[in-house]
Amino acid sequence: MGEKKDSFRFTVQFNAGDPSHQQVAAILNEQGRRKAQFLVNAVTHYMNCPETPEAAAAPRIDRQTVEQLVREILSNMHPEPVPAVGEDMPGCDPAITASEDIPFDAAAMLGEDGFHSLMDSLAAMKTLRSEFPTCFQVLSVRSGIAA
Repeated sequence: MGEKKDSFRFTVQFNAGDPSHQQVAAILNEQGRRKAQFLVNAVTHYMNCPETPEAAAAPRIDRQTVEQLVREILSNMHPEPVPAVGEDMPGCDPAITASEDIPFDAAAMLGEDGFHSLMDSLAAMKTLRSEFPTCFQVLSVRSGIAA
């Protein structure tokens, strides 16, 4: 983000759903045109007051900590070890095979005539899509299919 045009001008929006924010907004609204001086006095007092508690910064969470927490949560959810990719889970459907690993021969499945009919249909749809792009966008949105 670039530098501010005026380093002495601020815009602040309070959370209307937070009672503390509501209280502070009401106090500031009572100040009229003296809001800036009120804020200066409040912040200066807060920073210099010996009784002000130290605001602790939130601890930094690194990737290793997040991964450890996720593993712990998952192990609590699934007491049995989860099989590796490609292994079958006892009592469940067989493992899913990646589609790239499945041999596919459309001509053999559809027959020569069926394959050519499919290719002709795809070519016709491509032509229609280029001639009527708006219609295909509407159909894609309504059906949930990416255009």
